[in-house]
Amino acid sequence: MANIADVALKAGVSKTTVSRVINNFSPVNAETRDRVLAAMKALDYTPSVIAQGMRSQRTKSVGVLIPDFRSYWYAELLNYLEDEARARGYLVIISSTHADHRREIEYVGELVRRQVDGLIICWYKETWDKTKLLKDIARKIPIVLMDQPARGFNASSVYTDGYTGIKKLTKALIRQGHRKIAMVVEDRQYSAHERRFQGYCDALRECGAAMDANLVVEKDEIGFKSGYEGANRLLSREKPTAILTIDDLTAVGVLECCHDRGVKVPEEITVTGFDDIPISQYCSPRLTTISQPVQELAKNAIELVIRKIQNDRARNQELVFAPRIVLRESSNLAPGDLEV
Repeated sequence: MANIADVALKAGVSKTTVSRVINNFSPVNAETRDRVLAAMKALDYTPSVIAQGMRSQRTKSVGVLIPDFRSYWYAELLNYLEDEARARGYLVIISSTHADHRREIEYVGELVRRQVDGLIICWYKETWDKTKLLKDIARKIPIVLMDQPARGFNASSVYTDGYTGIKKLTKALIRQGHRKIAMVVEDRQYSAHERRFQGYCDALRECGAAMDANLVVEKDEIGFKSGYEGANRLLSREKPTAILTIDDLTAVGVLECCHDRGVKVPEEITVTGFDDIPISQYCSPRLTTISQPVQELAKNAIELVIRKIQNDRARNQELVFAPRIVLRESSNLAPGDLEV
């Protein structure tokens, strides 16, 4: 098995130069770096992560915390996070909290004890004890929050402006003539969902439409079942002309309920989602939704956390991505309806 001395001999450089290339510290000219990398490949040499960690006090790992593995949105996000981290030589260690803020506290602490170099957190519920914990940890290792801003402590954030997306979509429906616009909203403890709901409420208020509590159905969990049950309740009492949801899986449940009750979409009712996961393109009718740039979100989250790992003086950033409304057959909205 080749070692660092073998690589140095084959590349015609010192062991120190090989170490500099491996650990990416101190400048090495491009030609020399290429020779070292070629020698490593020819000898099938893989640096010891443990040895590197002992020298650099780093593990080349990033901890990622999400609320739920079952969500297609998070599955897609994790796929891109892992790809982006791997391309930069980092390992992603993933934990799911099952939307339990006590588990969040426990798992954050466990990831730190396992000496991850940084954290990417999809924050479920803001509590004072978790905020205090993250403030303490942020003094030691970089943190990037996804789904919401980082307020009051030393961290970066990367998220899509769901508030503006839902607000714009609701106003477009009002301009089209809808007056009974309902919403199925789940898990409002999750701040991203609460902001989307507030976008709906503020759009109604700004357009002079009365907020009707009977047009809002709250469920504990997102998904097909919540959408189906929420739509069933709404269609049994209020007969809305549009139902907004805060994720695509819930919207597909709404579509299924409409189908079973013989309610035509979009002729009798408009249905919209959020996220633009692949199923939104293949359900029937295809779903009007709000698209999140998941690959860009993942890329920027990884870039921010690694930049801070490599330079603890790097500036924290808040990167907010504009939502994009994707018009499909579950609504009669046209591009002109989206113009303010």
